[in-house]
Amino acid sequence: MHYRNGAFQLLRGVLLALGGTLCLFPDTGLSQEVGLLAAAARSGVPELAAPGGFGVFARVTPTANLSVRVSLYRQSQASVRTGRVCTQYIPVVGCAQEEVRTDTDLGGLWMTAGFRGRPLPRLELEGAGGLTMSRVRGEDRTASGRRSSLFVYNTLHPGAVVMMSGRVRPLLRLPLSLEAGLSHQQLWLRACAEEDWQYDPYCGSTGLRGAWLGLTFQPRW
Repeated sequence: MHYRNGAFQLLRGVLLALGGTLCLFPDTGLSQEVGLLAAAARSGVPELAAPGGFGVFARVTPTANLSVRVSLYRQSQASVRTGRVCTQYIPVVGCAQEEVRTDTDLGGLWMTAGFRGRPLPRLELEGAGGLTMSRVRGEDRTASGRRSSLFVYNTLHPGAVVMMSGRVRPLLRLPLSLEAGLSHQQLWLRACAEEDWQYDPYCGSTGLRGAWLGLTFQPRW
């Protein structure tokens, strides 16, 4: 139920963000588009070592070479570690090392602006940067069923991102393009525990290297 509620909230945010972004420039002749992406990432945090998922975006191009994009994404990963699990943590009683499975869910919003160019009629290249806001959720399951020491703080985590992408339009008469891209997102994770017995992997500065493939719909090319 925890993750279903998160998915519903993200879907609602996607619809609102896409609609709001496209409504910012009504009937101005600006090029507008929406896209759906399959994405994956890498990081040095074991719980976020290789999350995968999806993203959606809306983009407008105020000038021939400028683009503004709003993106929403959701990625998840399951990881297994060996950690200390106790019957009681304050005071510490009945501890043992056992296998712990962690399900991590990462979702958020990107707002980027950048430059684009078209070296060939069917090829467009784009480089952009901007700010991000993310939410990280974690849920542990231990071999014994006892509560783990995982620390999760329900808050938003700020960040920044740089990205580059390329897209091709196979048929000029169809408003569909294929896009591939790379990104580096720097997250400042704020779920830092105050107690020594708590395990807080979602704490500190973390870099995520991402890649995606997607399909975009653009009525005007």
